[in-house]
Amino acid sequence: MKFWRGAWDGGYDPGKVTCGVGFVLQGCWARPVKNQIWTNIVVGYGKCLGGSAMESEINAAWCLVTIIDRLLQNHPNPWAPLPPWQETI
Repeated sequence: MKFWRGAWDGGYDPGKVTCGVGFVLQGCWARPVKNQIWTNIVVGYGKCLGGSAMESEINAAWCLVTIIDRLLQNHPNPWAPLPPWQETI
């Protein structure tokens, strides 16, 4: 893919010790124009430790940035566990 775009979202319920995270990375081969068709490269979602809405957004963005970094650097296993999941819940 020549062009990439990504989005993320985090969710938190007050009083919980975990937060929900989700992200998508999409790509296309041609210069993006109106009504461009994008292909999903990776979609991820899950729960990780987190105690606020801000923390859930940061964790979700962190996952997306980590995946992009691994793909750009030809990481041998770009799908290895992402940083927020390094701690056990």
